[in-house]
Amino acid sequence: MHNNTIFEYDIYISFARTDNTAPAEGGEAWVNSFRKFLETIIEQILGEKPKILGYSNHEKPTKNELLKAGIFITILSPEYIKNIGCVEELIEFSESTILPQIYKVVKFPVAITDQPKCLQALLSYNLYDVDAISGDVKEFTEFFSTNAERKFWLKIVDLAYDIATAIRKNRLIEINIAPETTQISKTVYLAEVANDLQMHRDNIKRELIRHGFVVLPDKELPTSKTELEVSIRKDLERSRLSIHLIGDMYGELIADNEISILDFQNQLAAEHNNLHGIKNDFNNDFNRLIWISPDATLENDKQKIFVDNLRRDIEYAENSEIVQSPIEGFKTMILQLIYGFTNQNNFVKSKKEKIGHTIYVMYDQVDQYEAKQLIDFLKYQNFDVISPEFDGKLLELREKHLENLKICDFGFIYLNQVNDLWIQMKYLDLLKAPGLGRNKAEIKKAFLISKNAKQRIESLKKFTIPAFHYTDGAQTEIINFLKQK
Repeated sequence: MHNNTIFEYDIYISFARTDNTAPAEGGEAWVNSFRKFLETIIEQILGEKPKILGYSNHEKPTKNELLKAGIFITILSPEYIKNIGCVEELIEFSESTILPQIYKVVKFPVAITDQPKCLQALLSYNLYDVDAISGDVKEFTEFFSTNAERKFWLKIVDLAYDIATAIRKNRLIEINIAPETTQISKTVYLAEVANDLQMHRDNIKRELIRHGFVVLPDKELPTSKTELEVSIRKDLERSRLSIHLIGDMYGELIADNEISILDFQNQLAAEHNNLHGIKNDFNNDFNRLIWISPDATLENDKQKIFVDNLRRDIEYAENSEIVQSPIEGFKTMILQLIYGFTNQNNFVKSKKEKIGHTIYVMYDQVDQYEAKQLIDFLKYQNFDVISPEFDGKLLELREKHLENLKICDFGFIYLNQVNDLWIQMKYLDLLKAPGLGRNKAEIKKAFLISKNAKQRIESLKKFTIPAFHYTDGAQTEIINFLKQK
């Protein structure tokens, strides 16, 4: 636990009681689950549990207690806005310091104009699902479903990393060390996108942040066109590169206008590039990258016109490029380009990725003997197998574990005597692997259950990834799973 802190608690979570009722069909309440997941991930990042100021559904902390927390997380929803006590404590915290650290977690969307002013400009961590076609909103209640794995969990991982960074900064301030300032060469404008490409944008943002870059916009975009233009131009001035992702959807229109936010951002970036771009000189001024999904059908007339105009205009633009390739290739191109803006010696190079399928078998030391038999079997089948290490300092072992997650194609969680918390932590590690700077496709995940632990199969069904009972009869099934491309 940290000492000599200016904050007694790292985090306070503010929520409406009605948002934390247990489901009728059983299971844990939403906010309780959120807190447990967030706490677990932050502990993995920091190496210790964050101190969270807690209270029951029926009690709120006093103002003096509230101000002992460094970070305020609001679980925003229509119910939260209706709750006078929630709004009052949010305003109290926001007015308590010049730069309050508030994080806006959205359980269910609330119009910007209906939010308290102190929340309106803050970046949203949206923990709900939106149908890309119909626009219908649905709360996540099944936290271990396939859809939740792709959206809910990755957002929580993003939030956990951002909060862990804030906690670290608070502790630097506590010991009178000023946080580093960010150079313009390490700042990227990643344009907002339509719903169909939100996951791609989140993945690129995640990877840029993991490589030490600041990603803008870092706050909610204004709704009026005038204020929006000021905000975008200000962020572009701070940036070395703008990135624009384009798919089938034209995107949300600016209030009382016929132009989308996506289109408007591109127009302003093009103007900025014309003023600051220098042809074939990536070490100065400003550059613009535009990715068009290779799967885009452009059936929407407005979107088709937008893309056609974009292709025509780009021919005459300096330091601007359109790319229509698989998204993984585009991400590699981004990193190659922006490494040219900075001193490459400041970055840790990843290990050279091995040829063929690399399998990472995760096991605890207590199951080491049984896991060795599985590893020998996989090696005999000519698979490249990597495994955890147990000798060394905790932080060094953690770094090696994360490096293994970056280079593997398959991730197996082997279990025999381990407890449920260990299983959940390794599962979370696999979920956050896309944000570690991987240059490979998503890890194919599975549980491998020892011959003596068959009774645990039932308890693993909630995770929605395959579970193989490792017996002689299951070896063919495992090999078939590993032959996936």
